[in-house]
Amino acid sequence: MSTKDSVLCILVMFLWGAQVSVVKIAETEIPPFFMLALRFLIIALFTLPFVLKIIKKDFFKIALITVFVSILHFGCLYIGISLVKASTSAILYQLSSIFTILLAIVFLKEKITMARAIGVSLSLSGVLILFGGFEAHENIIGGLLVVFASLSFAIGTTLIKKLGPINALSLNAWSAVIAAPAMLVISFVSEDVNSTLLSDVSVKGWLCVLYTALIGGVLSFFLWYQLIGRNQISRLAPFTLLTPIFAVLVSQIVLDETLSLKFICSTLIVLLGVVIAQFGWPKLQSKKVQAEKV
Repeated sequence: MSTKDSVLCILVMFLWGAQVSVVKIAETEIPPFFMLALRFLIIALFTLPFVLKIIKKDFFKIALITVFVSILHFGCLYIGISLVKASTSAILYQLSSIFTILLAIVFLKEKITMARAIGVSLSLSGVLILFGGFEAHENIIGGLLVVFASLSFAIGTTLIKKLGPINALSLNAWSAVIAAPAMLVISFVSEDVNSTLLSDVSVKGWLCVLYTALIGGVLSFFLWYQLIGRNQISRLAPFTLLTPIFAVLVSQIVLDETLSLKFICSTLIVLLGVVIAQFGWPKLQSKKVQAEKV
């Protein structure tokens, strides 16, 4: 994996992590499923004019991916987050990296090195240290929904690699076209959205929706789909563990909170895990090179 792709992957994780704070701000004014419908609608409007031509074969591939990445993933995630604490959902959602690696082994025949396995375990440990364990009094159904959301995202990511290559912009645009009406139906059934509610939404609220659509949707997923096309997904998976770290960091800055020692230590553990997963143990590698020369 190139240095450029590593930097792009970290950027995507930061944009997704920052999106947590943006969504929290927007949800104080706009119901979550209606916000998702708006998100996908805006994505479609901005990207569809560039990818109007699409062959039938690719459309069915995109439709299958959309079911997992956009509809099941986002739908279950938003419901789950509403039922459990944000910290708990963040822990459970990190299972997506584990699911992704396991699916890559089974369906893509990717080989997992010992360093990568240790790195993922170390990063996951850092996340667990930061957020704590799953509390018994919390809603079990909500927790299971978050787990299913992480599994859906992992399945969708594996499908993108398995069914590819698919143009990243086409995938983003047509996924939004399919997901937008699905989210509108869910919103119509479960949420009370009316003209009075929409007229009371502030400029900040609408700007948050634009962020989730254009930055969290168009830019981030465009880069993510390209990264999937160029790299093994088992290499990309450890980076997803950075998302909750960025999410907490941005939320603390936005909410004017101070960083705890616990947060700093766990962040270093996660970063160390990602480095080990990507580059292995430098000392071991150097000894191996020296042995080969001898």
